[in-house]
Amino acid sequence: MGVAGPYVQLMRESIPSIRGLSSLYGLTYVPGTWIEGIQLNLGAGSVVNGFESITGQINVELRKPENSDKMYLNFYASEAGRLEANANFSRKINERWSTALLLHGKYQQVDLDRNTDGFLDMPLMNQWIGLNRWKYKDKKGLEMQFGVQGVSVEQTSGQLNNAENANSQAAWSSLVKTNRIEGWMKIGKVFPAKPYSSVGFQLSGVHHQQEANFGRRIYNATQNSIYANLIYQGI
Repeated sequence: MGVAGPYVQLMRESIPSIRGLSSLYGLTYVPGTWIEGIQLNLGAGSVVNGFESITGQINVELRKPENSDKMYLNFYASEAGRLEANANFSRKINERWSTALLLHGKYQQVDLDRNTDGFLDMPLMNQWIGLNRWKYKDKKGLEMQFGVQGVSVEQTSGQLNNAENANSQAAWSSLVKTNRIEGWMKIGKVFPAKPYSSVGFQLSGVHHQQEANFGRRIYNATQNSIYANLIYQGI
């Protein structure tokens, strides 16, 4: 839809998530079976949740633990050798607490070169993603959410005779290894006597480590970031 690039803010449930080193591959860290909805905004957006929304804004809503299926399994296989598996588990513990565990795995290790140009048509990939989230909500207007997500991805591409040894200089190849862990927390309060007034606090932290080489160029990087946001709304 044309809403992609460095000037588009990408958020998960109103918290900036895909930024910095994850900008290029970040959307692959949110498997489709985890998504409940996507909200798009074209053009400059609100700065309530950050400053990056210059040309657009994408907010991804994940499946809510209190009203999702207790167990959802999804499997995919293609004739090209791509295998995927997704597992969603949700549980409503009581009237206040609920939790969910979301798992995803993708495996692609079949060399494809259908146009016979000597290069892999699709990268070889091992991808594993897991997310655990908790939600608390009471009848007095207090709501809290927190969770943690881990990502491990290794993908190789390049010329066929070198794809399995990306450190060799005999032919062009690329190897990208990513390990990422992210934690977040949201807490908010709506005042029953003034339903138009609320206060909320958002906090998230990310450790993102990447080891990569593109041909002879090595690109290793580490990102540690913290995001905090206090929001008050009233009339």
